[in-house]
Amino acid sequence: MKIESQEFAVVLLDIDDFKSINDKYGHIYGDQTLQAFSDSMKKNMDNKGIVTRFGGEEFMLVFDDINHEVIEDTLNKVAEEFALYGKQSKGIELSFSGGVEVFYQEDEIVKLFNQADHKLYYAKHTGKKKIVFDIDV
Repeated sequence: MKIESQEFAVVLLDIDDFKSINDKYGHIYGDQTLQAFSDSMKKNMDNKGIVTRFGGEEFMLVFDDINHEVIEDTLNKVAEEFALYGKQSKGIELSFSGGVEVFYQEDEIVKLFNQADHKLYYAKHTGKKKIVFDIDV
C-alpha cells in the first residue's frame, strides 16, 4: 500500500536497558520513567509532529520536517532532559536509542517501519545511546 502524502520522517525510539530499570527500581519507577520520557518528547516536539507510544518502552515520533538538523536537535534535547531525570531521580544514567527513516511519496509504508526498526536494532547492538540516521555497512 502506498500513501500519497508529503515527505516526513519517522523515528523509532527505545529506552536502553529498560527491563533492568524495572527489575532494580520497581515498576512504579519504570512507569515514572516512561512518563518522564514521554513528557520530554511531547515538550520538545512542540509543533514539529506527533509523539506516540509504539509498545512497551518503544515510542515513535513522526516529524513533519525531514531536516536532519531539526530531528537531531530535538532528540538531543530529549536525551539531555531524560539523562537529567535519571540523575535527579535515582542518580542513574538513562538513555535511549533510535532509528530514523524518511518517507517519500513513492515509498511503501511497510518499508518505512522496517527500515526505522532495522536502524533502531542496529543502534541497540552497536553500543546503545545513539540515533542511527544511516547505516554504513
